[in-house]
Amino acid sequence: MFADIYFTIIILIPLYIALLYSYYYPEDSVLFGRRWMFKKEPQLSEQVIRYTKFSSLLTMIYLPFFVLLLFIQHFVLVIMFIVYLILIISGAIRIFLEGS
Repeated sequence: MFADIYFTIIILIPLYIALLYSYYYPEDSVLFGRRWMFKKEPQLSEQVIRYTKFSSLLTMIYLPFFVLLLFIQHFVLVIMFIVYLILIISGAIRIFLEGS
């Protein structure tokens, strides 16, 4: 049990670093690995930047609860995952439809 928790924490550290990078530098994280496709610097819309920040922040908030519930109760984990997906989808709908 201790080894599972230890390895989970070790794996989560790079994930949190990636999420923090995605929150503070959303343009770079969206275009990561795709800059070669464009001759000029692409301009991302404000909605894409807001959605990237929103999803990164929501994932950073929910991730510790996911990990905690992974080792405690699986039924609550499923419910929490469904709520997380609903929040991500409703946030995307709100962010992208607000601009139109």
